[in-house]
Amino acid sequence: MTRKTKKTNPYLARPTDLGTLFGEESPQRFLEEQWPTKPLVFHHQEKLAPEIWQLPALQSLEAALSIAAPDTIFANLPDRDEEYNQVRLISAADVKKAFACKMGISMEPELEKIAELIFWLRGIQRDLGLARQTYGRCNIYAIPDGGRTACHYDQNINFVCQITGEKTWELAPNTHLKNPITRHTAGTPPDRSTAAYLDKPLPQKMPSKGRIRVVLKAGSVLYVPRGYWHQTSAKGESISLNFTYDQPSWAQVLSEAICKRLMKDEKWRAVAYGLRQGGPLGQRAEAEFEELMRKSGETLGNISFEDLV
Repeated sequence: MTRKTKKTNPYLARPTDLGTLFGEESPQRFLEEQWPTKPLVFHHQEKLAPEIWQLPALQSLEAALSIAAPDTIFANLPDRDEEYNQVRLISAADVKKAFACKMGISMEPELEKIAELIFWLRGIQRDLGLARQTYGRCNIYAIPDGGRTACHYDQNINFVCQITGEKTWELAPNTHLKNPITRHTAGTPPDRSTAAYLDKPLPQKMPSKGRIRVVLKAGSVLYVPRGYWHQTSAKGESISLNFTYDQPSWAQVLSEAICKRLMKDEKWRAVAYGLRQGGPLGQRAEAEFEELMRKSGETLGNISFEDLV
């Protein structure tokens, strides 16, 4: 008798990296053609999608609640289509009531309870070559039928895996502010840091220039670049998983390397004083600082790319 061999999902044995996420043998094409400024959508055949899409804990709101980290569960209040207009929820009963009232739910999984996500989170960060200071996390979004998110951009990047249901995304490039460092919702006043870098007013609604529309279904994955305008709407009950990474800038990475080098000198470790004082104390502090600056080249030496790693 010939023994029948069990068919296996070929994706299960593949690496937890960007290539697998976008149906490629390696991340190279994504890194060369999309990263970091161009969105990308890919639709896996649902049954052949990577194991993310088959994880039992992501198949329903109730299942997701079983892995949610404490103090990370929020409901979007119904008075505005705004993700950050939220209230924190404690009990599963309150979450279910809020969802039944057409409020979107967001939460972060407790990764110790779903270790598979750790490998994906770290694998994607490794492929992107992001700085060690990068904060990466997973977010789960459960959105009721008709639930919406207002037009906004994020200061981080997102890889959106549509687990169940359907969600329509509208996206447009940000020609108003490059490389933002905080989130902003169209039609609201900019915060102080955003206003400091603005060259022109931010739009009141979704920009039309370069606007695209994509529909994510179970098995779809979408890369949303930092600062890209987007708004969403759900058709049917939708559950999605985001891999989210903040974006440490060259300025931040270099300043940390400079600080590390300066702190080897006991004089740079001394307290900074006299900054808001005149008279002899202020003059002494200024002279001390000028002396430090004169010798800073000797202290810093040559900072190389390797010092940033």
